Amino acid sequence: MGLEMEVEREGDYRVAGTLEAEDLAGNPFTLPFVFQINAAFTKWYVVPPYTPYVVGEGLGDDRTFVGRAELLH
Repeated sequence: MGLEMEVEREGDYRVAGTLEAEDLAGNPFTLPFVFQINAAFTKWYVVPPYTPYVVGEGLGDDRTFVGRAELLH
């Protein structure tokens, strides 16, 4: 399921529909849904002129990098 919306004004928008699918055995089912989206514009996103990701040397034996052993493996 996917949803795309273009909102040009602030406010509350109601979204309603029916999800139609089938389970692993092939039995169909439907599920109605309703929800509300609040669109509030505070500031437009601006792509920064730099990349926040720094490419460089690896961690090596840096003892200050603690608590992330599972990420290293």
